Amino acid sequence: MSAASRRIWYGEAMSDIEPAPERLREDGRARLFLLFWRLAWWFLLPLWAVVAFFHAATRGETRRVRLWRLRRQLGRGLPARDDPFLRDARPLVWVHAVSVGELTAAMPLINALAARKKYRFLVTTTTVSSLHLARRNFGERASEGPGADARHAILPFDHPVLARRFVRRWRAGLVIFVEGDLWPSLCACLSAEGIPVAVVSARHSPRSRRRWLRYRSVARAIYGRVNLVAARYREEMEYFERLGVGRVVLGGEIKDAAPAPVVNEKERDALAPFFAGRPVWSAISVHEGELDAVILAHQELARDEEKLLTVICPRHPIDATMRFFVQRLERAGIVYTRRSLGEMPVMEGGVYLADTFGEVGLWSSLAGAVFVGGSLIDNGGHNLREPAWCGAALFGGRSFYNQAVAAEALEGLGALVCVDDGAGLALAVRGNLRGGGEAGAAARGYVEGLGVETLERILAALSPLLNDL
Repeated sequence: MSAASRRIWYGEAMSDIEPAPERLREDGRARLFLLFWRLAWWFLLPLWAVVAFFHAATRGETRRVRLWRLRRQLGRGLPARDDPFLRDARPLVWVHAVSVGELTAAMPLINALAARKKYRFLVTTTTVSSLHLARRNFGERASEGPGADARHAILPFDHPVLARRFVRRWRAGLVIFVEGDLWPSLCACLSAEGIPVAVVSARHSPRSRRRWLRYRSVARAIYGRVNLVAARYREEMEYFERLGVGRVVLGGEIKDAAPAPVVNEKERDALAPFFAGRPVWSAISVHEGELDAVILAHQELARDEEKLLTVICPRHPIDATMRFFVQRLERAGIVYTRRSLGEMPVMEGGVYLADTFGEVGLWSSLAGAVFVGGSLIDNGGHNLREPAWCGAALFGGRSFYNQAVAAEALEGLGALVCVDDGAGLALAVRGNLRGGGEAGAAARGYVEGLGVETLERILAALSPLLNDL
């Protein structure tokens, strides 16, 4: 890749950032920031709770789950002090994953630790979409598999009192953040309680790196309390060291350790007649800002393929997002059916709106070509590995800085083609509508070679903290 391209993938070089201000000045700014943060939560929490309540109450099909989540974000629903799970003598490992992608990536790590039969697990998430996957794997009171020793909870708001109550009630021995999502009050509480903190597969976008390094005193108030960062790439290690992390190692991308996505064979068999013998492609994790490009690609391809089936999987298939997708499809005059309504794909050509959770593997296995969203906008791109496991030819935009190493490797193998817009997407996808071919085989060969080494590196990095438990 050219030097200019690498700036897009990895962000600005460290030498491009201004040197750190004096340490004394940093400490003063950090104290001022933490004081302001705590005061802001004291004054704004009631207002924020009211706004969040009305937001949840108007969200249609997700109203109940959003209200349930809000109660837990406000500190309700903590386990009783005499809960048998809390009274268990084994150390508690707390794993925090913001949403679906982070939780999926964390599962191999949780499974590897659970196999040792030494620990209990608290798994926390934040988003509504992650609740579906968390409940499937853990529930609020799981009873089998790794979940036999695990609980799921929603991370509360970062109010100092809510954070302290949450931390003290669960009494974790180690906290592992997947990719990031560190909050000032939470980190301060964990530090005050003497609970070690690790971040695995730590990442930041180029924009957030520039911001954190510009306000490094504030960053040190948070990252200075982190005991270990297992960075994804060598290019990022110096960045975390400069933020004051106690120990920085190369851990690798935790998503590399994820196994092939689970495909429900019963569902696949039921859908197979609607996919067989016709040109099919899938667009997964599509954001609102990318939908017009996907629709344009569908229209371009449909001119030559009357029975073309385009499967569109929205990144957040709920509420306002789905209304936006439906309106755009209707405005374009495209025939569509919806998975969430129990409908099957149309046979004469059109769009199948896969507005469900956890079925990326299903749609990737049924299509020869897969567009991976978050890449035609400045979002950094979503996980390329899941569709690669299914042997699909991969396509995307040019914003894959969150998947830098995987994207560069797959592009070099000819398994990934990056385009600029909908017209370019149609042109690139056209040759792979009836199978992934050599590109799909190369994609699968790449992900089959990943995993074991990455997971072993992360476990080795965590080993000193785990031994201290």
